[in-house]
Amino acid sequence: MKGLFFRTIHFWGVMAGVLLLNSCFGASVAQQLGQSQSLLEESKPDQALIILGQLIEREPESAEAYYWRGRAHKDLSDLTRALADYSQAIALDPQQSSYLLERGLLFANESKPEEAIGDWTKAIAIDPSNSNLFYNRGLAYITLDKPFEAIADWSAAIELEPENAGFYFNRGTAYRYIQQFELALADFNRAIELVSDYANAYYNRALTQTYLGQPREAVKNLRKYLALEPNAPDREAVEAEMNRLNTLFPPIGKQD
Repeated sequence: MKGLFFRTIHFWGVMAGVLLLNSCFGASVAQQLGQSQSLLEESKPDQALIILGQLIEREPESAEAYYWRGRAHKDLSDLTRALADYSQAIALDPQQSSYLLERGLLFANESKPEEAIGDWTKAIAIDPSNSNLFYNRGLAYITLDKPFEAIADWSAAIELEPENAGFYFNRGTAYRYIQQFELALADFNRAIELVSDYANAYYNRALTQTYLGQPREAVKNLRKYLALEPNAPDREAVEAEMNRLNTLFPPIGKQD
């Protein structure tokens, strides 16, 4: 299914953290949360941890503080602590769908798709208008070899966000997997209409056209794929397939 798929604290960071601690005394919860989010956006999770740690000591019932500290731990690749903080945030505020979304992503990245699906299913019940929840749950279903469930989720995502080429691409790939080639072709066509340089969509459209008995169109799309991805790691295999199709089905007007 081509195209699918989801430090240490330096000395100067510690010194900056000492200054941050001093500056945060007397700051409001909103100010500390805002400052920590800004630091995460600036790729300074070690400094954000200092602020959030102080905030949690002062406000141990702040779900948002645990959530953002979980984000900081994740940025530092400390997934165990990130999971603990996300879980505490959810325990304090179980109706916040963004917390469930993030913990689900952590589960998915840890190859725990069932747990991810559980979180995203709860999040969808809270926020059924969030296309990302359906998109991510669809990916998790694919890893469990459940293409029909994935197709249902990506169809829901498309209803919510009909101009997202990636949703059509993923659904088309799932359709091709269950050999619904006409439906797959329609989705790849739509993905390319929305994003004209979508290389993997041209590649998958070519494979689908091969199954549908459209070899000449398949060659055109493989050629377009290589034009968009001149350094593609599978270039040699793609060129070999183009040569095979051209040998079996010479371009019209060039037959011997």
